[in-house]
Amino acid sequence: MLPNLLNVLLEPLTTAESVPNQAFFDTSIFELLVASSSATEPFGQNGIDTLTNATGELTITAGVLDGMLTPAADESLPIAFDTPAALAAVGDWLADASGNVSLVDGIVNATLDTGDTLYEVTAFDLATFAANGLSFLVSEVDADFPIVDGTVLISEDTPWGMVEGAIAFGNGVLDLAVESPAGAFDLAVPFSPDAQFPFAVPTPFGTVDANVNFFTGNIEIPFLPGFDIEVPLNTLNGDLTLSDGDAALTFDTVLGSFTAAVALDELVSDAAVDFLTGVTLDAQLLAGQLDVLTTSGTEAIATSFDLIDLNNQAIELVEQLDGEFTLGAGILTGTASLGAEVIAIEQSVAGLTDLLELPLSQVFSSLPALL
Repeated sequence: MLPNLLNVLLEPLTTAESVPNQAFFDTSIFELLVASSSATEPFGQNGIDTLTNATGELTITAGVLDGMLTPAADESLPIAFDTPAALAAVGDWLADASGNVSLVDGIVNATLDTGDTLYEVTAFDLATFAANGLSFLVSEVDADFPIVDGTVLISEDTPWGMVEGAIAFGNGVLDLAVESPAGAFDLAVPFSPDAQFPFAVPTPFGTVDANVNFFTGNIEIPFLPGFDIEVPLNTLNGDLTLSDGDAALTFDTVLGSFTAAVALDELVSDAAVDFLTGVTLDAQLLAGQLDVLTTSGTEAIATSFDLIDLNNQAIELVEQLDGEFTLGAGILTGTASLGAEVIAIEQSVAGLTDLLELPLSQVFSSLPALL
């Protein structure tokens, strides 16, 4: 099952269209498990039905699950899972696995050799994929947002889940910090010189052609021939109206209130491409050691992770887990302790069914709140 699941996740990357697939995010966790292995469907549904009608006692001692379930009067089902041993197997897998990931000019190449199987991602255009993803998210939002000191404050429930954060566009830099159903985006990218949007300013003498210049971080309003009045974007307050990726920026300035039209989806998309094509990454996995080197301009950051040591720490943590549980009438009750912390648990099996049937978009939208 595991190789099938990895194939489902990895093989499409080599031919992926750089456009977010809404149908994928409408898929439930259960449907993805079935796609990875046809044996999952009867096992998953039968397993849930069994738990709903079963009674039994379960214990966790030093991370080892043990117990007996009674699905029916004349049946018994032993339950056993040694979590520390399973994690130890992961450590052995890490010791044998090797691979690398590189990001150059926005293109990802990767290999993972598990000893039995070689997985490869070849020339995946991450920059375009990310740009289209951000553009898609922006274009999905139809709402009004306040602008405070040149920063758009975002909090909106989209069909894909909550999008929350801030987009600052002063000082010639796009500073994006957004939590979305597709993940968290946090980057600061200088605007290119062509990030400019002309707009008309009405005056008693007719309209005047002005310019929102994100590259310089100013609104430029002609005053006299050869002389412009420059209003810094990071001093402005007002509103942003977003519809289908197009933004209407309304600014309140000492010169009056102005509205400019901006293709915000294109602006954010271009910034993502500039960022990812300006960053390089080289990661190597060998004998459980992950070495990562990232560069951006003249800056370079080298980081190392001992994954086997981290896995051993996880084993030590799990070995502190104890608990006693009772299953009956579709409800799992009991207590679990991790070290000195004791947690009371009361969870319905039906809740597990609901979770498995949730679309991925709803699961992702819930992650920020859970974390």
